[in-house]
Amino acid sequence: MVAKVIWAGGERDGSAIAERAARGVNALAALGVGEGDVVAILLRNEVAFLEAMLIARQAGCYSCPINWHYKADEAGYILHDCNAKALIVHADLLRQIEGGVPPGCVVIVVEPPPELREPEPRMLQASHINPLTGEEEVTQAAYDPSAPRPRDLAVDPNNPQTWGKVQRNAACPCGSGRKFKHCHGALV
Repeated sequence: MVAKVIWAGGERDGSAIAERAARGVNALAALGVGEGDVVAILLRNEVAFLEAMLIARQAGCYSCPINWHYKADEAGYILHDCNAKALIVHADLLRQIEGGVPPGCVVIVVEPPPELREPEPRMLQASHINPLTGEEEVTQAAYDPSAPRPRDLAVDPNNPQTWGKVQRNAACPCGSGRKFKHCHGALV
């Protein structure tokens, strides 16, 4: 028997969870995933995560939860390492890891509940009083949480245009092992 699950967005009784899990087991079997296989789970903390774990367990599969904050290289490493035969993933998270999904891994996409969906990009606004004119100046910029963070942008050691601002005493991005100020920084 499965217990009733209650969360901020609603509730689901045990019989509904058990019925959904049985359908999930049949779906895995139809996709060729069965006992002894690994099912990777990349879902946010919500009821679908519990259901996916239950489906894998009832199908005789090993479950491998993956942190939903991971990007393609991190998730791809885990998917390859655990030899996942299937991946259960929220639809909006698939975009950030699809480059890391190994060939032959069956991808099962789950729609996230409305309260967990990423918000649309929003406008941020800043204002200040210009001390010379006394007028208020307003600036607006779009904020997109799905935009790549600086650490996610690729740095090409052969292309100084991709290096951004490099501290003088930092290692040179070209890979020479020398300080930037003694390598490419000397050319600036």
